Amino acid sequence: MAADTCRLVYTGPIDVHLCCNDPDNGNFTGRIEAIEIGPNLSLYAATHAPRLVYLDRKIRISGQTFEIVSHKEWYGNWCWDFVRMPGADVIRLMNFLNPKGWLSVDEAEERLYNLWSAGFTWSWGWLPLIADRGAPQC
Repeated sequence: MAADTCRLVYTGPIDVHLCCNDPDNGNFTGRIEAIEIGPNLSLYAATHAPRLVYLDRKIRISGQTFEIVSHKEWYGNWCWDFVRMPGADVIRLMNFLNPKGWLSVDEAEERLYNLWSAGFTWSWGWLPLIADRGAPQC
């Protein structure tokens, strides 16, 4: 199926973990050193740590604003924060970050790894795999 004909089977929300706190003291650094998008895609800042700003029910990453449903600081340990994002914003986030080349794959499900590494343009049909809710519908 072409990207524009993907079946919309899952819209989110999707959990996103942001490594944005100093490892020595847990203080917010304003930069994303690593990001986990759903349970199947883990990325690290290879060439540039994008800027991060928390707004009211939104985050801004390097000038782009994304909706969030919820936010928790020090999630898991003090290096990480947690946000839950609508599926549409996860797709926008991935399509914003991937072409920049700032982040490289640390761990991922094989298809996500290959597509991220190839600079793929993400669409709705990939949300089930990103969120670990089944096979992609593209």
